[in-house]
Amino acid sequence: MRWLIRKTESLSANQGVLQDSVIVSDKLTIGADTKADLVLVGSGIEAKHVVLSQGAKGTVIAKADTAKAQLLADDGKSVTKLTLSEGQQMKVGQYTFTLTKAPAGIDYALSITRSNESSSDVSSKFPLVAMTLSDTGFSLRRWSWSWMLLALFIGIILPLLWIFGPQDTLKSVPVLSSADTLWNPGPLAKVHHVQGIADNCQVCHSELFSPVKDSDCQNCHKVDMHLDDKTGTSELAVHSDTDFTEGRCATCHIEHKEPAVVIRDDEPMCTSCHQDIEADEAKESGIAKFELHPQFKLSMLEQLGKNWQVKRKDFDTKGLQESSNLAFSHKLHLDPKGIDGPDGRTQLECNSCHSPEQNGLLIKPITMEEHCSDCHTLSFEPTELERVVPHANLTTVQQSLEEYYSRLYAVQNGPLKSKVDLTRPAKRPGKPKPDFYSSMKEWADDKARDALDELVKNKACSTCHTLDETGSIPSVKPVKIINSWYPKSRFDHSSHEVFECESCHRASESKLSSDILIPDIKNCRSCHAGAADSHDFLDQEIKTISSCMSCHQYHQTKRDALYE
Repeated sequence: MRWLIRKTESLSANQGVLQDSVIVSDKLTIGADTKADLVLVGSGIEAKHVVLSQGAKGTVIAKADTAKAQLLADDGKSVTKLTLSEGQQMKVGQYTFTLTKAPAGIDYALSITRSNESSSDVSSKFPLVAMTLSDTGFSLRRWSWSWMLLALFIGIILPLLWIFGPQDTLKSVPVLSSADTLWNPGPLAKVHHVQGIADNCQVCHSELFSPVKDSDCQNCHKVDMHLDDKTGTSELAVHSDTDFTEGRCATCHIEHKEPAVVIRDDEPMCTSCHQDIEADEAKESGIAKFELHPQFKLSMLEQLGKNWQVKRKDFDTKGLQESSNLAFSHKLHLDPKGIDGPDGRTQLECNSCHSPEQNGLLIKPITMEEHCSDCHTLSFEPTELERVVPHANLTTVQQSLEEYYSRLYAVQNGPLKSKVDLTRPAKRPGKPKPDFYSSMKEWADDKARDALDELVKNKACSTCHTLDETGSIPSVKPVKIINSWYPKSRFDHSSHEVFECESCHRASESKLSSDILIPDIKNCRSCHAGAADSHDFLDQEIKTISSCMSCHQYHQTKRDALYE
């Protein structure tokens, strides 16, 4: 069985730090012993404290593992055996166990919260004692003047002396040789602790007594603005019609602090501005937390004349369909009984065709040669089944056919000696030209047209492609599939491998390629929540706390601006 354990270390009444893990075991052992499946520390925890096992109708049976082990039920009574239903709790020492609804791919889900000591308990252990400055032997006036003069010397006189005084003489003094460290409020972040930066303050601090400028950062970091700051410095900035003024780089990227916060990922990073945005015809109103996040917008390809353009559409748009010109049924290919293949019945799975990119984010595109050609061959000549045409446009396919039949004519020294029955009457009136090459071209062109017509209408092409039959000769409509449905967001498939594909993509019931199989925001909310979301929203199921920066990025890229 698969147990999802979600531990919460309480920080305040509204916030905690989550730690998720999945344990595979028929019986879940809990205790202070390091060999236990789930190790707990704290007072009142025995080495082998409790064992959890499967009960009837989705319940969990908790049984004390030793005589000293105590289990507290919801009513506060100490018991040795307890049956937990969904939503019920039990206490083990400082830990509170709650049986919650299990997500897809998980048999049981447990939420574990460890409560800290109350402030009253701490104050009783460490009582405060009143003390005045005079009790310490310090004279307020004398020491105030002394420290002020010392601060003036260190903060003003010494730096001015260092700048305008004899540099060589000052550097020879051991104490003064390291005077720059007096200005340093903390260590550099590891990413900046490299030669040429860590040993040269002027790389970032180009002017005396001035904060670090954006131009100092942009000497190394070439990034685009988040919004247009009316300076026209970024062609890719979005929302150029707003009154937004771009903040300093150092507002978000904070250096010389411990712990270092070079890249912020907290919710106020975004909501401090986005919660005050007013709604208009094109944009949603302000977003203060993930609980109030509007429905997602899909990026979809639309054909306008001969060109294709990307349009963003609301997920809840009625009758929303993808127009890819592809004919494909996921339900047919994911049949549990399998499908006919070159080696007999073959059962396909999602990963038979879909595999993530090397960075684990997007899914690699599907190609005919890699994913389809084993079952869907492009053979055209019954006497030579191994020979196939390329999966390309019809002009290239026709040229390949003409070359094949021209060579066949030449090798056999005419049509009558061919392996193929070529005794059918000519389609054109009159006799073939006496010239050998003219006859070869005429015969090869005729055969190529017949083979191409058979491929397009009755064999390979029409199986997966949509045909355009408006003209005198049918043609194949181009296949256009969007590379990323949510290009303005960041999704990591590798971090979701613990879940089945079906938990987000309902492909097994999809018969048409026009079906939208991308999950909406409701699907994401079944597992994720923001740190500022209400308790009613958080308590619906076990949630993973995710900030805005988990899916979005501050600095826009060229692709982001194009999809806005």
